[in-house]
Amino acid sequence: MPWDASFWEFCARYCAVRFGDDWHLSPEQSLPLHAEHAVIPQQVVIYSPKGTNNTLELLFGTSLYDLRQKQMPPALDLATWDGLRPFRPKAAVVKVPGAFFNRYPVESQVVLGRIRDASDVLGRLLDGGHSVVAGRLAGAFRRIDRPDVADEIPGFRCYGRHSC
Repeated sequence: MPWDASFWEFCARYCAVRFGDDWHLSPEQSLPLHAEHAVIPQQVVIYSPKGTNNTLELLFGTSLYDLRQKQMPPALDLATWDGLRPFRPKAAVVKVPGAFFNRYPVESQVVLGRIRDASDVLGRLLDGGHSVVAGRLAGAFRRIDRPDVADEIPGFRCYGRHSC
């Protein structure tokens, strides 16, 4: 179907015209794309300081929702990919809700598997005081058999397989 083939290109072009460089995809939409899961969601959430908290209805039950955001995240947290502006995986894994890992287990495993060591996420965890997120990520790294990364997350070191 032509819409399926051009959906993400349409999103990128629409956002570039409407928001210039001041927009990015939500963390929940960024991670599946980095895992090469490009299935078209029912709604794409776009963050932008120029957003109006408005839904644009598109073809075949899809939509774009532009969520107003006070300021853009640091440029190092964003990637550019085929005109899209997703969060980089190391920034997105700190921002997604815990339910994401249950809803997208394969995509989560692919993205977490690409994170080389805990230093990729530690700064973000420590800057925001994200102890719950740190525990979630430590558990997720253990689940994909990466205890080396999990053990580098402060306060979440595991001693023995059954004590975690």
